[in-house]
Amino acid sequence: MHKPILLFLLTLLFLIACGVGDLYHGIDALSKGEQWLSVHQYDSAEFYFKQTLALKGDLNGYIFLAQVKALKGEKNYAQRYIDSANFHRNDFNANYLNNRGYVQNLIGDYDAALISLFTAVELDPEMAYAHSNLGKTYFELNEEALAYKHLKKAMELDATDPYPFHYFALLQAAKGDSSTACEYLQYALEINSDFFVPIGPELKNDHKRICQ
Repeated sequence: MHKPILLFLLTLLFLIACGVGDLYHGIDALSKGEQWLSVHQYDSAEFYFKQTLALKGDLNGYIFLAQVKALKGEKNYAQRYIDSANFHRNDFNANYLNNRGYVQNLIGDYDAALISLFTAVELDPEMAYAHSNLGKTYFELNEEALAYKHLKKAMELDATDPYPFHYFALLQAAKGDSSTACEYLQYALEINSDFFVPIGPELKNDHKRICQ
């Protein structure tokens, strides 16, 4: 084989290997970001989600960055990452729409959150997380009947997620039924530590405020 051709092939193989390596490390960075997010270490999570994008990893890095910024109270930056996520994606599947709706809820854009989450439920009627986030959004909007409907559905679909149990308890407490609220809060506390992103101190605070 001629040397120029051999050199070209070796260079091509090297570039392919680098690309695969970047993709692998990008996915690894996304996983590390999720781990830090699960323990509410938002600065560390943000670092790895940015690494995900720099290394050409999973485009979900954009929506995770939006989530981190929203949790840190940086709503404008969260919206920018939502916009970037929308721009770079060519598939708006139920999982992405649920994540987007969750972030839109966090920044108080409830109308947009409802659109995202309703579309997610239309695509996957059995997605517990989407029903949970719909219930949370309706709770924020004081739409008790709709909050009840979607939180109940979420709990039926996934009894390992503490979030709908927490908000269902708050819904019961708002109606004056502290006994039922405490039952659901206690259950949420029992399963919280095993969930991949546990609820923060607000769950214990609500339990103490309502039940003690």
